[in-house]
Amino acid sequence: MGKLARFWKDFQSNWDTYLIIIGSITVGVVAFVLSTLGQKNVTAVLSLTLTILALVAISIRRDRQIDLKTEHSIQETHGMISSLVKNKAFEQQCDAYRFLIDVIKQDGAKEAVFLQYSSKTCLDVVRVLVKRGAKVTIYIQHEDTAASIGSQAQVRRIVDTTEGLRGDLGANLLRLDKLKVYKYRTPGSVSGIRIDNRVLCMGWYTYESVAQTISRVSASDSVEVSGHDVAALVVWKGTSEFEALNKTFSKLEENYRGNSEVVQV
Repeated sequence: MGKLARFWKDFQSNWDTYLIIIGSITVGVVAFVLSTLGQKNVTAVLSLTLTILALVAISIRRDRQIDLKTEHSIQETHGMISSLVKNKAFEQQCDAYRFLIDVIKQDGAKEAVFLQYSSKTCLDVVRVLVKRGAKVTIYIQHEDTAASIGSQAQVRRIVDTTEGLRGDLGANLLRLDKLKVYKYRTPGSVSGIRIDNRVLCMGWYTYESVAQTISRVSASDSVEVSGHDVAALVVWKGTSEFEALNKTFSKLEENYRGNSEVVQV
């Protein structure tokens, strides 16, 4: 590319700057000539000066627009990078819970809400939260619902969990008195843990039909409910994934809050 072509390309990209340069030189020349000739044509000089100022304003505005676009682009890129770095997908829910325990130990926690089936798998997370003084609210499936779908194994897990919470959490529960447990009767399908409205773990419960002769859970069961070995996501506030999943979590939480029974622990 020749010098003229490069100059023309640069001029097209920075035309306002070049006009300011040309205008400034013109004002200087006109002022010098008028001064030399002994003429004081203030109007001419003032007009050229105002023109230069207008061009400077155009240039500043364009630079600000470019800066805003650059800032927005940086913010979008930062959000994408943060999402990729922070948000995680786990093949099994139990792995996600172990990750949450590390997060709690590192950053602490003040409040957590659980949407669970029996809560058996998440007790380690509850234990860590209670030990650190966090307020914990747990919604679990009512055992009558588990019985009605044909899972006596889940009935036993739910009963064992609720009856054993006080002994399992021990002195921490007695001292803090910050644990609230409720049972909901609508069939559970989503498992979730939200901590301080900043990190959210979401997973699912699967219902599998099992033949009585090969059931892995109970000879009388016709349905097996699984959660611990199902995939789960951990997402952070400030990402689009958190905002999307939190809407579902909040909707379920509100529904359970208005349609659940208090469990005495």
